[in-house]
Amino acid sequence: MRRVDRIFVLDEGRLIEEGSHAELFAAEPASRYAQMYRLQADQYEHGRPARLPGPTRPPASEPA
Repeated sequence: MRRVDRIFVLDEGRLIEEGSHAELFAAEPASRYAQMYRLQADQYEHGRPARLPGPTRPPASEPA
């Protein structure tokens, strides 16, 4: 992923972030891409299953 020109991060079909690896990591800790990248790296390093923190948006039954 670090070698691509642009990364597009989707959440339930909606574009939530876009940029290069460096740009998205610079936006940490708010960057969803950085969260997902670190979770995956941690899984490889420690052999633990990756889990994302709670939902990124309220359930459909609640107003946004």
